[in-house]
Amino acid sequence: MQAPWEYGSQFHWLRFQAARTQSALPWTARSVRLNCGRDALGALIHHLRPSRLWLPSYLCQELVAPLLGSGVELRCYPDSPLELSLDLQGIPLRPRDAVLVVNYFGLASRARVLPTDVQGVTVVEDHTHGPCSTWALSSQADYCFASLRKSLPIPDGAVLWSPKDHDLPRPVPFGPHRSSSVQQRLSGMLMKSLYLTGHRVSKSSFRQLLDESEGQIARGSISAMSPLSSSVLDVFPFEPWRSIRHDNFVRLVDALRSSGSFEVLEPADPQESPFVVPCVFQDAEGCTAARGALVARDVYPSCLWPLEEPVLAGVPREHISLACRMFTLPCDGRYGPNDIDRVLEVFAETGLI
Repeated sequence: MQAPWEYGSQFHWLRFQAARTQSALPWTARSVRLNCGRDALGALIHHLRPSRLWLPSYLCQELVAPLLGSGVELRCYPDSPLELSLDLQGIPLRPRDAVLVVNYFGLASRARVLPTDVQGVTVVEDHTHGPCSTWALSSQADYCFASLRKSLPIPDGAVLWSPKDHDLPRPVPFGPHRSSSVQQRLSGMLMKSLYLTGHRVSKSSFRQLLDESEGQIARGSISAMSPLSSSVLDVFPFEPWRSIRHDNFVRLVDALRSSGSFEVLEPADPQESPFVVPCVFQDAEGCTAARGALVARDVYPSCLWPLEEPVLAGVPREHISLACRMFTLPCDGRYGPNDIDRVLEVFAETGLI
């Protein structure tokens, strides 16, 4: 029986060749390992106790929601993946404020963000979409974090570090309240791996586990990264994984760039390895129809991120519209040239290229 095939959706458990020596990583010198990105940002805000926290308007609402009960005043400033630059001078910052800056989809460079001259402001960067990017490696922010579970095949994990060597939150233990969600997610990843190698595993069974575990992430008190994910992190081949992602991105974009149905967003530096291939349509209806046609053929684009019901006031209507008009295609190390060719065949079949 031919093994099933699909492209996108959540990670399955992957076998990989452990790295003998770890390549230069932004967080190598000193960092705190946490269960997820929401824990990383939450621990940092608890540590800093800023008077106000400024968040970009185009942002994952699941990252924002837990901050509503933090006791910190939350403010929104306009920024999105379409902005060519971000001038922090345009935000009415004052001392003891903190501002979160995002490298959207791993497309941007540090040159996009113009620094602020307001003294006493803490700059925090979210490098989830480019944890090993040139920007992350050369960051001059006060603090950085990355939700590594979004870009690596691990059931949980995020890392928090300070390029300026500021004090970090104290490490916390891996909480038993997170064990069940990690075990559930790992079970779903293992079952998906069996499914993709042709074993008799129903797709609905592992999808249910993965979806339910995603809903449990970040519940309860802040936790450390699980021992399993931390062990994988110590030996993961970051450089080969990044190289494959770069090749996959280039291969996809070279073919999709000519589409008359959507625009492809590309990185400021062609040497970077973006997290995904973002495809921006003229309207939400066209995006929804295209996504449905792809899913019917086992290609699963993602929406990063839904903004129809923002939890923080101040999200511009054009950013809500952008989220409805855009989907993203993964290009990570799960996939090889044959997978990319098959995805492009599906795009051709649906008339998208």
